[in-house]
Amino acid sequence: MTETIHRRLSFRFALKWFHFILMSISPAIGLFWARIMGRISYLLFFDRPSQKEVGAIFGDLKKSDLSQIARDITINKHKKFILRNLMIYGGIKRLFPLIECHGVDKLINLHKQQLPAILIFGHIGPSFAILAKLSQLGIPALILKYRNESWIPEKFEVYTTRGGPDRKAFILKSALDYLRTGGFVLIAIDERVGTSECEVTFMGRKTTFRRGFATLSRLTGAPVIPTIASWSPQAKYIDLTFYDPLSTPDLPPDAGIAYDNCLVAEAAQWLEERILSDPGLLTPKHLRRYVQFFG
Repeated sequence: MTETIHRRLSFRFALKWFHFILMSISPAIGLFWARIMGRISYLLFFDRPSQKEVGAIFGDLKKSDLSQIARDITINKHKKFILRNLMIYGGIKRLFPLIECHGVDKLINLHKQQLPAILIFGHIGPSFAILAKLSQLGIPALILKYRNESWIPEKFEVYTTRGGPDRKAFILKSALDYLRTGGFVLIAIDERVGTSECEVTFMGRKTTFRRGFATLSRLTGAPVIPTIASWSPQAKYIDLTFYDPLSTPDLPPDAGIAYDNCLVAEAAQWLEERILSDPGLLTPKHLRRYVQFFG
């Protein structure tokens, strides 16, 4: 048993280095290889989403449409994997020339004026490109996420969101202090951690989203800027977009939870629109996470 595990780990390590070498020679070659491996994985039923899982999210589509979504998800998973290996073994700077960015001027202007912002995203697409772009621009940020990762540059502060009430209170205070000094906070709105939540309609169903980002915005006045990294069909390989800030709820900040709920509902609608416009941005892991949302 131990020998089998050791062999699997050795194979994965060798595969990651192989990916890094391919991407170093040519990103086009590396991503072409990833597409081939994605198609093979789909044909061999290796960690591919089933039509039932896809149908649980996207409703009653034709079988051919469900199969196409499942195929796209599987292929893009391999593209994301090979890009992560380039970043982990070559450094985050290796991603800089692969990103085509839109709407970044608003971030640059806020940073120059030392004004805060809350960047929100969902677990779709190559979201690590968000940090790559911030790193390229020299904009530091506080990241609130479930676990830390070794590839994140030191210029970014990372607070893991696991823990009890005392930990949550510490994170809230730290994030508020960071925003009040003009910093940026980066947070995933579909993370299933935390205790503060509100009910929203998402993908045609009732579910709950955490409202921490909305509370931070209400207490600091920081704009909430949705962002998404997707796959570009153009010469670049990652298409990164910073959208216009979410609209401020037509309620006074002292409205409390009602204010937060309006902001969370708008964020959930934004994320739903992004997923419906390009279902292949999901990975098998996070498709199953959304299925659990509705469980």
